[in-house]
Amino acid sequence: MRKFLLFVITVLSIITVTGTTVRADESEARIITTEQFIEKLQYIDDTSTRYAVSNDINIRTEPNTNCEVYRHTRYNEKFEVLLELGGWSMVSKEGMVAFIKSEYLSKEETAVYMGKFKISHYCCEKYKHICGTGSGKTATGLDVRPGLISVDPKLIPLGSVVIINGKEYRAEDTGGMIKGKKIDMAVTYHQEALDLGVYYADVYVKKK
Repeated sequence: MRKFLLFVITVLSIITVTGTTVRADESEARIITTEQFIEKLQYIDDTSTRYAVSNDINIRTEPNTNCEVYRHTRYNEKFEVLLELGGWSMVSKEGMVAFIKSEYLSKEETAVYMGKFKISHYCCEKYKHICGTGSGKTATGLDVRPGLISVDPKLIPLGSVVIINGKEYRAEDTGGMIKGKKIDMAVTYHQEALDLGVYYADVYVKKK
């Protein structure tokens, strides 16, 4: 671990000197800089594990909001944190070092990964058609409405908060055809259901 941290210091020093990253503006640079991380990193002997609390959190090339965004996080994505300073975390990921706001990282996993599920859609338009009648009660006794999802309760307990493509849904219904890794999602309009179609997505169940 010590050798790895020394390697990180060397790489960051080269990046800082050559100016290959976008610099912070004057005001924020005085608050926290990459150089400050480099200075303190030499005294760190170990790392800690953190998890992204949501989708689309900015992963940046420097510890400020004016620099380049390397990419965005995935929900519950795992990171090794090398150092926290001034509200920023220096993280190691994919063979490079980057920065994330510390408030968006959790010490514990925020959700359990369930795997890739087949996602289908039906509408809630209130007339008799292939999607049903747009009315009725769910397995949990609630009215059918856009946004609810049907699951196999053997895999996902009813009442669970389920994350699909970074959005949260509550598992409120079941279905005769919903067995195994399948989810049926209610939307407002029939054309919307047709447009969304069927696809596969990573599914997480939020920890209580």
